[in-house]
Amino acid sequence: MDKLLVKDWMTGDPITVDTTNNLSTAYHLMRMNSVRRLPVLDEAEHLVGIVTWGDIREARPKASASMTMEPTWEIHFLAGIRGVREFMTPDPVAVTPQTPIRRAAQLMLENKIGGLPVVEHEHVVGMISETDIFRFLLTYLEEPVLEPAH
Repeated sequence: MDKLLVKDWMTGDPITVDTTNNLSTAYHLMRMNSVRRLPVLDEAEHLVGIVTWGDIREARPKASASMTMEPTWEIHFLAGIRGVREFMTPDPVAVTPQTPIRRAAQLMLENKIGGLPVVEHEHVVGMISETDIFRFLLTYLEEPVLEPAH
């Protein structure tokens, strides 16, 4: 097994949003690119957060308790024009391209998350997801995968 590092399995050049984008922009980028998470970058293009499909589905700002008083339809309507900064998870768990794939899988499991930004020299260079981990496992499983019995 020679390809045991994140760099060998990650998806490079990920789609990102910045802190000035609204949730509607993030939603459309996810839909158009068939991704479930977007790294959020600051003005210097450094990772400051991550916004996920689940964040959009919930569409409730994490930082605003006052939003809980509004009717549900208003929350969803207003959420589309609000910034991703209100919905993102700040300071997400991240790895480097040199991180062992096993460690990336362990971090996802421990933190109950489906993907990690890959950061090198303070810039996001990729994403590693549970799908990438599954590809790794299927490539290196020594036993053939059995078909389910009917």
